[in-house]
Amino acid sequence: MYEYNGEDRRAHQWHLEKSISVGHIITTVALAGSVFAWAMQMDTRVSVIEAQIAHAAEARAKIEAQYRDGMSEIKSSLLRIEAKLDGKQDKFK
Repeated sequence: MYEYNGEDRRAHQWHLEKSISVGHIITTVALAGSVFAWAMQMDTRVSVIEAQIAHAAEARAKIEAQYRDGMSEIKSSLLRIEAKLDGKQDKFK
């Protein structure tokens, strides 16, 4: 069986270097910039969605008010029709 000598063992072991290459720095800065740009874009999207939600709530409130007004008009019309019908029934009795 083959036995490792000292040089082979060192070549196959993990090691860390204390130096930092320019490529690592550039990659890290580019990655950080990309994350920052993505976060700013998400902030903008959230702001737009919040504005749309506020606008939709206002529109819904306006529609509900129009609905209530329409229902009130229908009820008053029905009351007038019923009063007229009651008056006609009294004439035929």
